[in-house]
Formats: sequence, C-alpha cells, structure tokens
Amino acid sequence: MLKKYTRINNPGFLLVAALLILQGCSKKHVLPSGARVDTTYTIANIFQSNMVIQRDKPFAIWGKAAPAQKVAVKVSWDTQMYTSTTDAQGKWKVIIPPAAANSKAQTIKVTPDGRKSVSLTNVLIGDVWICSGQSNMVMPVGVDPDVAAFKGVADYANEINAANYPQIRAATVVQSMDAQPQDMLKAAAEWKVCSPATVGRFSAVSYFFARKLQTELNVPMGIIIAAVSGTNCQLWTNAGVFDNDAVLAKEYGAKHSHLYNGMINPLNQLAIKGFTWYQGESNWGDSPNSYAKLNAALIAGWRAQFNQGILPFYIVQVAPFDKNKDGYEAAYDYALFREGQAKVLNLAPGTGMAVTMDVGEALNLHPLNKKPIGERLALLALKNDYGKPVEASIPS
Repeated sequence: MLKKYTRINNPGFLLVAALLILQGCSKKHVLPSGARVDTTYTIANIFQSNMVIQRDKPFAIWGKAAPAQKVAVKVSWDTQMYTSTTDAQGKWKVIIPPAAANSKAQTIKVTPDGRKSVSLTNVLIGDVWICSGQSNMVMPVGVDPDVAAFKGVADYANEINAANYPQIRAATVVQSMDAQPQDMLKAAAEWKVCSPATVGRFSAVSYFFARKLQTELNVPMGIIIAAVSGTNCQLWTNAGVFDNDAVLAKEYGAKHSHLYNGMINPLNQLAIKGFTWYQGESNWGDSPNSYAKLNAALIAGWRAQFNQGILPFYIVQVAPFDKNKDGYEAAYDYALFREGQAKVLNLAPGTGMAVTMDVGEALNLHPLNKKPIGERLALLALKNDYGKPVEASIPS
C-alpha cells in the first residue's frame, strides 16, 4: 500500500530542505559531531558611522566571524589593505597604523571573505575620551522628562541652540551589569554628531569638557559616556583588583566589577586619549583612606586593561552637599569624602581634580552649573596632556 504524504506548500521550507540536501552531497561541508557553522559576522558595536578614532596611536578594529575566515579592512586615509584571520573562537582583530588628526570625513570598510562589506562613514580622527561615573556624569545638557533631578543644566536652552560643533561626536554606552567580562557591549553605542538636535541628550560635563578641548585645539573630539546613576566605585573596578588585594576584597568584595565587565571591558582594545571620572555620592560614607585606595586601584586596573601606558585620569570633586535627611547633616561626611578624593591624587600618577567647591548647590546633589566643571576638566588636560600654558591647579 502506498503511504499517504502531505503536500508542503511552504516555499521557505522547500528552500531550506534543498540546501540541506545539497550540503549532504558534498563532503567538504561535513563537520565533526557537535560543530556548528557560524554564518554571521560582527564588528564590535562601539564601531559606528560618525565615530572619532584616536590619532597618533595604532587603531584596532575587531569582531567575530566563522573560524579560520579572512577579514580585510580598508580605510580611506591609508592606501594599504589590512587583513586578519579569525581564531578558533571566530575572533578577529585588524590593527591600522597610527594616523594624524583629520577633520575630513573618512570611511572604514570591513569585508570578510565571501561576505558583503560593511562601511562606517563620516569617521573623524582626533582624540577619544571615556567619561564614566554616576548620575552627575549621566546628567544631560537638556531636560530629561523621565528623571526628576535632570532639569537641564544652567542656561540649557541657549547652550542647546548654540551647539553647532560637528567636530564633537558622542556615544553613550547602554547600561549593562555582567558577572563576567564581556567582549561586546550589550547594544550598539550609536555615535551622534553634536548639534542643537542631539546635544540635549549628551552628558553635560562630558560635552562642556569636549567643547573646551575642541575649540582650543581645533581637533575632533570623541566622548564615550559609560556612566550609570546611583552606582558605587567598586562596581566599576575590574575583578583582578580584588583578587590581588585582600584588604579591598574584604571591604568591597561582596558585589563588584559588574559595570566594569559590561561597559568598560568591551572597550579595552580601543585606542583612547584618557578618562574623566565623576563619581562618589554612592561611596560618601567610606573612610577617606578606603575610598582613596579603591579609586586608585580602579585607575591602575583600567590602565592595565587598556595597556596604553599611564593614561590621564581626571576626577571631579564631589560638590558640597548639606541636605538634612532624618535629622542628619551630610556636609561633614561629604567633606571627609573629598579628603579621600584628594588622597587619590597622591596614590595614582597622571591624575588631577576639577574643584567644585564654588559651583555646587548645598541642597541639590545634582548641581546644574555643569559648564565650569567640564571646562575645569579640560583645563587639566590642556595643561598636562596638550602642553598649553593654562592655569589648571587646584587651590591648596
């Protein structure tokens, strides 16, 4: 008796079936048991159109593809083609020689063998700074209707209207807490060209920092904002610090490194100029010595992971805050915390502090006057890293 068969009218199914039959007819496509064909490829998602890449340093671009696949990278500012072959895990990295600053739009074209090219356009070559910390670093130039504390910085309407600085580009890293170090960001960090239409969402301190540098140096500036409100320093510190320091592990080791793993580690192959750091409110009860040791360890850990020498690391002093909560005055503890921040400068070379004693608000943990804070960070960089004859020293 003939078996009754059901007719299949799904063309997609028929196509897949045909491909499977063809694959079975060719021995060269037979894979060992348990192996899997990875038919996709990725570029690390910090790499986007409109980005800025670091001048005067080798530029690494990386991603994933099928194992043993060749990947070619062609950049518009260099005549040579650069290639790499993926390893057993499918990881690839191509390193492009250093290039001088360039404010003209460039292109990066990535082509794996047998696959369609991906082009990143409108790329500039200048300086890249990673800006991290908690809510005062997150706080945008404009109003954030979802966050009551973010009411717009001082004179924000005029600041936004005047923000025609296409040589400034900003990328904001999506929040991600991970138990293990990640190779890729949780989501693409889309780079935005600075304009009145975009600047309202930029980190205010980062924007004023970049604006001061860009206008003084006439060099493209890229800022990568990796900051999360309400977070402590230990969450941003890589795990190796606690593995190698029993004292820090005992005091801070219960929960640590999750933000470093998800938001900083994926960037550590990127060539950069340095870091800015605005954090402390979530550690304000720490003893001065404890926080100083922790923050200095974070700095040393980041520098080790990025492997670019003593990258500059500039800290924002926590502003005076004296809000009475449940009958308790916070001003004293914040003064002690600032003492701890000052100690960091003695423990970690290549650091500096932007003072905020005259620009804070006693009853507002998120002072609106962010412009002088960003500009004071820029003055530290202009003096220490760019050799400009500016006054950047803190009062002593």
